[in-house]
Formats: sequence, structure tokens, C-alpha cells
Amino acid sequence: MKQLSIIHNNSRGFTLIELSVVLAILGVLTSMAVKSFMDSRIHVMDAVTLAETQGLGKAVLDAFLEGDDVDLTHNPGDGTLIGALDNSGNDRKPLFQFSPGVRAEINGSSNAGGTGFCDATVTHSNGSKTYFLFIDEANNITSFPDI
Repeated sequence: MKQLSIIHNNSRGFTLIELSVVLAILGVLTSMAVKSFMDSRIHVMDAVTLAETQGLGKAVLDAFLEGDDVDLTHNPGDGTLIGALDNSGNDRKPLFQFSPGVRAEINGSSNAGGTGFCDATVTHSNGSKTYFLFIDEANNITSFPDI
């Protein structure tokens, strides 16, 4: 019994300074992890925006090749459907649909005369990059964002 009380008397806990150092290290590691997570999320949103811009460009080129009558004009607050009206303002099957969070300002139209054009600025509400798309059917000019 005497030996047990000696061991008990010699044991020590952690000091307040040691606990504070451990908590400070954990705080620094947590802040680094949160920053890394947020940076990764922004990169994903930028990748989504790039893919959506390229998809829009392909859909516009297809509309030009088909000679579709479509009004491409779109503002960021107009929703996700692109080309849901023809040039006369009548409903039609949408040409393209953006993913949630993707916003675009688009000027352009397509018709059977071979004079279609599209000028688009595409961004994501949680991203950091803006991508530009320009297609001029009459002058055979296309400018897509690079991968």
C-alpha cells in the first residue's frame, strides 16, 4: 500500500502552458486546413465555369450549323436556361442550361442567314475567374477559353 501512494504522489498532469501550446498548434493546423478547403472549393467552381463556357460554345456552334432561329441574349439574373426564345420572342426548346451558381451575360443571336454571333462573359457566384466566349459566324471567328 505504501508503494502505491508513492507512485501517486510522484505523478504529474500537464501544465497550463503545455495545454496552451497544444491548443495553439491545433488552432494553426485547423486554420490551414480550412484555408486549403476553401481554396479547393474555389478551384472547383472555376473548373465548373470553364466547362460550362466550353459547353455553351459548342451548343452555340451547333445552333449556327443547324441554322436555328434562337435569341442568345441573356443577363445574369435571367436564370439558367439559354436560348429559350427565338428571335421573334416565341418559346422554343432551350439551347443550353447552366449549372447552379453559374452566371452569364450573353449578347447574340442565331439564324439561317449565316450571320450568327455570340459574345459571352461567364462566371460563378463562388468562383474567382471569369471566362469569355466569342463566336462570329459571318467572319468565321471563334474564341474559346483555354483549358
